[in-house]
Amino acid sequence: MNVKSLVALVLGLFIFSSCNSSDDSEEDIATAGEIKTHQVLDARSYTNWVYFSFSKNEIVTVTDVQADKNWDIIAYELENGEIIYIPE
Repeated sequence: MNVKSLVALVLGLFIFSSCNSSDDSEEDIATAGEIKTHQVLDARSYTNWVYFSFSKNEIVTVTDVQADKNWDIIAYELENGEIIYIPE
């Protein structure tokens, strides 16, 4: 009987000690940055990679991946609708 009471007391203290009103301060809430634009990459092709440039904010055409560095990220669709993104 004493063990059950002790376990209940410890669990009660643990539960109520984790509830603290200072956890709700506005200082801890992260603010999101402003989103100025967005771009949808149509990467549904199984044969063509889609190259995107953040500085130009557009999809760019790349003929030689090794020489042309005007892109920042690549998108390509795999089986089952999976899309892979490869950063430069």
